[in-house]
Amino acid sequence: MQKNLTRLKAAYAAWSAQGPNALPVWRDLLADDFVIRSVDGKAAPAVEFAVAKGSRDEALAYLWGIFDQWDMVHYTPDVFVSEGDRIAVFSGCAFRNKATGKVAEFRIANLWRFRDGRAVELAEAFDTAPALQAATP
Repeated sequence: MQKNLTRLKAAYAAWSAQGPNALPVWRDLLADDFVIRSVDGKAAPAVEFAVAKGSRDEALAYLWGIFDQWDMVHYTPDVFVSEGDRIAVFSGCAFRNKATGKVAEFRIANLWRFRDGRAVELAEAFDTAPALQAATP
């Protein structure tokens, strides 16, 4: 299972360094039947992107759709916890809203599940309040 952790760390490093240009790294990591879920399962204004996605292509569209409204300031994973086929990642990040210029800084927890060397599930939890405040003129 160390291989899953190594690949996931590399994907986060690419995301941090390249943002939307890291698409090939993520495409390679995710299984075709990959599912992503946000903690509340519904989208609030300014975070419409945070809804469940039921395939790799939908998940990749979600990740890159973030950049329609936001610019990444930083994405800094600082804790990885791995046990069996599951990996928890705790990160700090900040995004600038393109319309308002305001920055939303928050913590995010990503809970991953792998099967046969590919990610099949991600549950994410983050505080939407900073994003809502940054998106408000």
